[in-house]
Order: sequence, then structure tokens, then C-alpha cells
Amino acid sequence: MTDERVEYFLKGYKKGLKEAWNEILKDGSSGYSVTELRMMIKSKMATIEQRGEAQAELLKKELGIKDEGDVPVGGGPDELMEGCSYLIKEHAPEASYAIFRYMMRKGNPGLCVTRKSSRVLKEKYGLENFTLLRLGKKESSRGVLSSALGISESSISSGNLSSLYEKIVSYLDENKGAVMLVDGVEYLVSQNEFKPVMKFIQRLNDILEKHGAYLIITISPNSLEPTDMSTLEREMTDVVEI
Repeated sequence: MTDERVEYFLKGYKKGLKEAWNEILKDGSSGYSVTELRMMIKSKMATIEQRGEAQAELLKKELGIKDEGDVPVGGGPDELMEGCSYLIKEHAPEASYAIFRYMMRKGNPGLCVTRKSSRVLKEKYGLENFTLLRLGKKESSRGVLSSALGISESSISSGNLSSLYEKIVSYLDENKGAVMLVDGVEYLVSQNEFKPVMKFIQRLNDILEKHGAYLIITISPNSLEPTDMSTLEREMTDVVEI
């Protein structure tokens, strides 16, 4: 398991233990006899499987995932509206990349803006046949095409929001109905401050409908100041917190 997956496993494991002990404490302080407590605990243990399945279904509905893989269900990614923007707040961008991948498999051209390399995006998230604008310190004028995976990768200076915007517009002009994933708002803010980044996002929102495009922004819930996060949320069509 990756470090992120270990972290989430431990988080769920600890949460389960706490909930179990809290139930025992609650029942133990209610005046039940030892025999009654044993019966109650056995009864609850017998329903663990069903309770787990119910939680799994709830989570899949939240993420928009069917049993056969990353295929979204009602209320999930297949309900994204053309020309709209979506903010997904999650500690690790698993759901965001799953949505992005699903939209591309449906036939939408994909543009990813991130600090991650094409190799990581392929190996960790299973992405192929998309265009990558990789955020960094320097900018390359020409993209590098990986013919095996169909990935066109260009480096873009994170401090040059105007150039980033122009590259995105150029891509949208040539790819009607594209889905964009921006993974790195926190990094852009660290390089430009919040107001210029917010203006950049507003400009993106202004051109989505014209190009029939979709915008997904993934962000860690506590990565921005509360007032800045509220400003960002107000600019989006919808906000989903995982």
C-alpha cells in the first residue's frame, strides 16, 4: 500500500475501534447485566458485515462509483453538467482522478494541470491519452508526446498564470467538450498568492460554457485560509467534500 493508503486504512481502523469501545461504554453504563451485555455484543458483532456493506454503499454513492470499477452512478461524475465547475475537497485526490479518468473513458478529451509526472499519473491513477501541463519552476515551449500512452506533457511555470491560462484556452479551442482537472491550487497560491489564483480560476469559469468544457478542482480541505476557501467555493458550480 502507498503511504496515503496506509494512512487512510489506519484512520478507518482507529475510527472503528473508537466506535466499538464507545458502544461498549454506553451499554455498560446503562445497567445491563454481564449476560445481557454479552448477548448485545454478540448481536452487534453479527451485523458487522451488513453494517460494513452499508457504509461501503454510502461511500460509493458519495464518490459516484459502481461495483464494477470507477463507473459513476446517479449524482456522480456522469451527472456533471457541461460548462460547469466542481470543487472536490479531499485529503488525497483519489476521487478527483477517478472522475477525471471516467470522463475521459466516456470520450471527453482530458487536460490535467498538476505537479505530478505522467509516469505517476499512469501508474497511480491509470491515466492514458491525455494532455498534461506540469507545474514547476521552468517552462518548456514544446510538449513531449509519449506515443505508448498517448500523453502529451509540457512544463509550465507556476508563477506565470497568464501563460497557463493561454495554454488552457488553446487546448479548449482544439478540444470541444474537454474535462480539465486542476490539482495544485495550493501550490499555485504559494507561488502567486491567493487573489491572482482566484482571478485565474474565475477566467477559467468564464470560458467553460463557450467550449462545452468541464472543470474539476481538487484541493485538501485545510490547505487554504477559511475566508479564501469560502471565496473559492462560491465561485464553483458545486462543492463536494469527501
